This record gives sequence, structure tokens and C-alpha cells, in this order.
Amino acid sequence: RQRQMCIRDRDRQATSTDYDKTRVSWVSKNKMFVNGVQGQMTIVDLSSGEEKPLPLISSHVNDAVLSKDGRYILYSTISDTSDLNRLYILDRNSDKNTALPKREGLQFDPAWSSDGRHFYFVAGDNRGPYSLWQSSLDGGDQRPVVKNRHHNLDINESSGGILAYSSNQAGNYDIWINENGQTRRLTEYEGYDGKPNWSGDGKTVYFESTRNGVVNIWSMTVDDPDTKAWHKPVQITHSDQGARLPVVYVGDQVRDTQEQ
Repeated sequence: RQRQMCIRDRDRQATSTDYDKTRVSWVSKNKMFVNGVQGQMTIVDLSSGEEKPLPLISSHVNDAVLSKDGRYILYSTISDTSDLNRLYILDRNSDKNTALPKREGLQFDPAWSSDGRHFYFVAGDNRGPYSLWQSSLDGGDQRPVVKNRHHNLDINESSGGILAYSSNQAGNYDIWINENGQTRRLTEYEGYDGKPNWSGDGKTVYFESTRNGVVNIWSMTVDDPDTKAWHKPVQITHSDQGARLPVVYVGDQVRDTQEQ
């Protein structure tokens, strides 16, 4: 069974091609950018069901994400040699493919900032901790935003600039948030919580969790932003086979209008 993409609209299936899908980005309300397990990149039309493949850069393309304006694709390469993953950025306007400055160890799992002016990524190696970094588009300005002795992954920025990520600093993977440099633990569960993704208004975090024994999508919504009070987690999907990798469409008025 291949891992396919589904839309939370009565859980309708969005793809059917015979390879696992590993990363998704929204192009517009009716289109998605999908990265496959063997480097495939595809634009999926949710209205027609058409899956239009983009030129294959390499079979080693991993965790590719499309910028909000559709111009850039960020991705990392999978290496057969430990600790040699590296980040690249592809300019779709010019077809220029640029390797970004390399740090020691692995660089992977890029994620765009909410305004698309910079991006985040994970850096580390298989023997030590994973830190979260922020980078300019050319990679010339890089700085750590979450750095400790633990594994920190899955970073996602809200429209208000709050970072959500998963971390095992409390002993198992939970969702944490970083607001103005101050970190706090959002979920407390003895199993696994990961892959957080913010709603467009920055009031809800969607994430995957093993709380019911199978990985499904859950959410938490802020009750009172002033007191930082949050509702208890609510289960969103109820799939026996599991549901993963929530990606929330936050809307783009220009592109949505162009599609009408």
C-alpha cells in the first residue's frame, strides 16, 4: 500500500500514483505540490485529479517544499554516506539549482517562514543532537533558533512568528513552541507527538500523534492568548491505517482568484 495524500473534506483521496508521498505543500486552494519517496515532484490538481510530474532533479531529492509564491523549491539530498545530506534551492523561473552553504553534519527538513522571506531547517548528525536553524534564501545568513542537547525537528512558523516544533527534551517527542525566544512545552504525552502545522490565524496547531494507538491527526487551539491557555488535544482523523503530515491551507487571495 502506497502512502497517498488525502484532503480533510470527508477524507477524500487526492493522489493515486504508485509511489509513497513524503512531503506536501499547497500551491493554491485547488492545487498541491507533492514530493515522492524517489525524488518525484508533482503538481496535483484537486479538481480534476490530474497529477502533473515536474522534471526529476535527482532520485535523491528529499523533503521538498514549495515557496508560497511558487517560485522556489527547497529540498535536501539523501546521501548513501552518513552525515552528508545537504540543502538546495531551485529557482523555477530560471531553472537555477543552487547548493546552499554546508554546515557540519546533516542539513534537512527545510520549512518556509510564514512570509516566505527566509526558511528554517534541521542541522546535526546521527551521533548528537538536532538543532533548528533559520537561513536567508541564499544561505549567507544562518543562525540557530533552537539549540540544546536534544533532538528538535519539524519546525513550522505561525503567521505571528511563533515557532512550533517537536522535541524529545522531556524524554519523548512532544510539541513545543518558541515565542520571542521563550520556549514552552505544548503537549504532554508519554507516546509520540510530531509534525506540527499552524492554522492560518495562528490559534490552532495540528500535529500527528499516537494517542489512540495509531498515528492520526490531532489539534490544539489557544483559549486565551494573554494567559497562554490552550484546549486539550482533539482528535481530527480516525483512520485505522493512520494519518500523518498535516499541512494546513492558509489561503492566498491572488492565486485563488486566478483559479476562479
